[in-house]
Amino acid sequence: MGHNNVVRRLQWGLCKHYDTEVTEKHWKHEPQSIIENDEVYITWDHPLPTVQKIDARKPDIVVQEKKTKVALIIEITTPSDYSVLHTERHKVIKYQDLQAETRAMWKKDTQTVPIVVGATGLIKKNLQSYLDMLPIHVTLYELQKE
Repeated sequence: MGHNNVVRRLQWGLCKHYDTEVTEKHWKHEPQSIIENDEVYITWDHPLPTVQKIDARKPDIVVQEKKTKVALIIEITTPSDYSVLHTERHKVIKYQDLQAETRAMWKKDTQTVPIVVGATGLIKKNLQSYLDMLPIHVTLYELQKE
């Protein structure tokens, strides 16, 4: 289980959902820095331009739907099991300024989605509620085995 495998699985699912070019199997998917079509703009590990100076402006994945008022800042981390409880809150706080900035710039309902899965698969009970914010179906088991 590792950070890059979770990123790969989520970006692959998003690409498939938004009908962008994608490999047949998620484990063969190579994350791309920018993916765009008529429906969506998806970035991976790409700094977002901001008006204000914001240090934390390079989340793992950003999804900006073009035809709706939806934008997601998806931050993925695979800490030691000891740190799982504290890491989720840290990620939400870390990206709150970027969330506010993108909300104002894009005029979209921007949400931060922390995906925290411990190194051995340990998760918090509320991870499912964050996964439900995504426009794709991903099970806890899929993330834990990545």
